[in-house]
Amino acid sequence: MSLLYPQMFLLLFVVAWLYRVSNRRSKLLFGALVLVVVALTRPVIVTHKKQRVDAREFIIAVDLSYSMMADDLQPNRLEASKQKIATLLDRYPKDSFALLAFTTNPLILSPSTTDHRLIIEALNSIKIENILTKGTDFLPLLKRVAKMQTHAKNLIIFSDGGDIDSGSLEKLVSVAKKEGIKVYAVTVATKRGSTIKDKYGNLLKQDGHLVISRANPLFAEFAKQSGGRNFGVKDALVLSEISTKESKKSATIKEELFIYPLFLAMILVLIYFVKIPRKVLLLVPFLANLSEAGMLDWYYIKKANELYENGDAKASLGYFERVEPSFERDFNLALIYYKLGIYSKSKDTLLNLSTKDPKKKQKVLFMLGNIEAKEKSYAKAKQFYMMALNLGYNKKIIENLKIIAFKKDSYKREQKKRGAKTKGKIKEQIKQSSKGAKREKKGDSDNKNLSRVIGYKAYELINKGYIDEKNPW
Repeated sequence: MSLLYPQMFLLLFVVAWLYRVSNRRSKLLFGALVLVVVALTRPVIVTHKKQRVDAREFIIAVDLSYSMMADDLQPNRLEASKQKIATLLDRYPKDSFALLAFTTNPLILSPSTTDHRLIIEALNSIKIENILTKGTDFLPLLKRVAKMQTHAKNLIIFSDGGDIDSGSLEKLVSVAKKEGIKVYAVTVATKRGSTIKDKYGNLLKQDGHLVISRANPLFAEFAKQSGGRNFGVKDALVLSEISTKESKKSATIKEELFIYPLFLAMILVLIYFVKIPRKVLLLVPFLANLSEAGMLDWYYIKKANELYENGDAKASLGYFERVEPSFERDFNLALIYYKLGIYSKSKDTLLNLSTKDPKKKQKVLFMLGNIEAKEKSYAKAKQFYMMALNLGYNKKIIENLKIIAFKKDSYKREQKKRGAKTKGKIKEQIKQSSKGAKREKKGDSDNKNLSRVIGYKAYELINKGYIDEKNPW
């Protein structure tokens, strides 16, 4: 066990002073204060667990030199880079990214994380009016990336190429290969180039001549020689071809214990201020069961979410099952069953959910569609996806619908294989039935019903496993 805020123990001196100067030295009251101080220290049980991570790792570096203010890309090169990075993060949600900004020196804006919201916030914190440095140096950037503790050194640089020349190119390539860094260059500039305005709106000049900033062709060459490739800012960044080794990361799980001293402190305060009759004491076992049923729900939910995010779905399932039934609890249970491959339980849980909220209904229908798709019941999956889309536009649902649009259910494929073998037998049965029908008397109503020919369509229904018994043909 460890304490997150051990400095809170200093409050015990205050409690001791109050006990000394107080006229009413009640052990119950001051015992409660001591327990409150213990709760404030946030006692936790810390466990370290290594888990496998399939996510690939990338490092994004954004050039913040003065030339990134050029407007040959609208609204300017920096804003175009930020928009491209946001699209990249949205396209690869499971991968881990780190964010660096650099001019002549690099600065880490966000460490490697799969929480892309942090990177977006870091991007939004970059303001173009704060850009003052005019130079771009890639060498300090490479050295900083080499020191970063990541399993893969896939470096994606958003820049116009800066001042790379033939002399510096050889050195940059040498450092990149030595440190195992693959550079993926995203050229944020045009060949035609553009003038640059200062913060007062005046065109930037050097030695009396207008400064024209263009895309540096050696930037793309730098990427290719390092083992990476070059992209234009309008190109789609295809990172699916980049593969990294499966890695293990240690996850720290903290189990909060402050609730226990706080609960005891509340009991002592109640005993001190309230004279509890014997009849109320008889309700203590009932209250204990009640608190166990609902009071700790927040803790179980928090613990279950932590375990689920760390990849331990089975342990997460145990905590969710302790929570009082609700839509959120049951939906989370269905998600875990789905992740564990227990599709029947996941489906039953979702079908028992009821809500009037259209967004929640859409989530349920989307999940049901995913389950049917996993079980290769594509016709049902399409129905659920279409029902979900009726409740509002959703990009993920449309993407899933496109994937299964032309797929056929597994039982239909099997039936098609058996069709050639059984077709002859079915025709023979139809012939025999028709011959029997001719021999029957037309006036006998009972025999007439028995002598009806079962059509080919009826045999299809029987093979599928369902038929209307009242009107089978």
